[in-house]
Amino acid sequence: MIYLIQSSYQKNSANTNRALAISKGLKELGMEHRNIAILPSRNFDKESDCLRYGAFEYMWYGRKTNWRFFNKLQFYIAYKFLSRWKFKRFLSKLSPCDIILNLSAATFLPDMVATHKGDIYLERTEHLLVSSQGFNTKEKQAFYYHICQKLKGIFVITQSLKQSYIEQGIDENRLHIINMMVDYGRFRDLKKETPQTPYIAYCGTVSNQKDGVNDLIRAFSIVADKNKHIQLYIIGAVPKADDKNENLRLIKEFGLEQRVVMTGVVPSETMPQMLKDAEVLVLARPNNLQAQNGFPTKLGEYLLTENPVVITKTGDISLFLTDQKDALLATPGNYEEIAEKILWVLNNPSEAKKIGENGARVALQHFNYLTETKKIVNVINKETLLR
Repeated sequence: MIYLIQSSYQKNSANTNRALAISKGLKELGMEHRNIAILPSRNFDKESDCLRYGAFEYMWYGRKTNWRFFNKLQFYIAYKFLSRWKFKRFLSKLSPCDIILNLSAATFLPDMVATHKGDIYLERTEHLLVSSQGFNTKEKQAFYYHICQKLKGIFVITQSLKQSYIEQGIDENRLHIINMMVDYGRFRDLKKETPQTPYIAYCGTVSNQKDGVNDLIRAFSIVADKNKHIQLYIIGAVPKADDKNENLRLIKEFGLEQRVVMTGVVPSETMPQMLKDAEVLVLARPNNLQAQNGFPTKLGEYLLTENPVVITKTGDISLFLTDQKDALLATPGNYEEIAEKILWVLNNPSEAKKIGENGARVALQHFNYLTETKKIVNVINKETLLR
């Protein structure tokens, strides 16, 4: 049995979407597995489509309404303590033949290594300094890499992230690159509809540091000046008040109050169509540690719409996409160049359409959830035979 373990099931998050893609791939490959969520999400979400993804088990107790009379401290102690206790009991009952694949639950890695006698694999999509998950001091980070030495294997998402583990003394033979993956079934058979007002779209965590939304707004101010009939849709939740205030300030400064639409969170069921109906999809990530070592899940979704994609050249993106062939690549932080790429798309619809179609083929070839899940299974099966 393979156990896919998440810290929590966070509906529509990149980590959970990746976990679901792996689970769906394992199910289609006939691999017996279960999905485990240790802690509750902010909304106490649970996956309802078990027929598609396989069985789910939750280590936490109760529902959101159960805690309404608790203060934050009581709530934290109650679910954190009980969830960890239940998870440790779960680990103690596993067979040495059972396999753990730790997905976004690095905080609980010490418990797994100390308790489970079988093979443990870790999957990482971000640098430890970006997503420390409890390893936020040099001593704790050294402890984390010490634990990694005891794992059967580590799946990373980029070449640079792999190199960062090698530099910490992890054996290269135990490091395996698993590309970003996307469920292409969500975009199959979508028909482009004509909105009342054409728009450019961005979706994700509306963060300036992570996704350069402030650079996107600056770029759009140039586009809006030259194209009076286009809007910008910014789709997703804003994580920090500072980001929200900065972006609202820029929108007001450029006089874009009627041109920029902040949609907030959009249901996952309607997201594919909203992306499909856009004229162009944009991601203006700055060149920071997160972008250098990670890979944006939303890029796969962008490409599968067959719309032209404007994206900044960060991390491993240039290993898969070529400027003016299957995407339009811009320099990180250069909002004028981003605007130039967007305007080219709007002014050259026929050529841009071909680029979008080429981009979809790249996504199907390199970011296919079933192909990438097979890579994971092949590594596990090979290691099991060698055991």
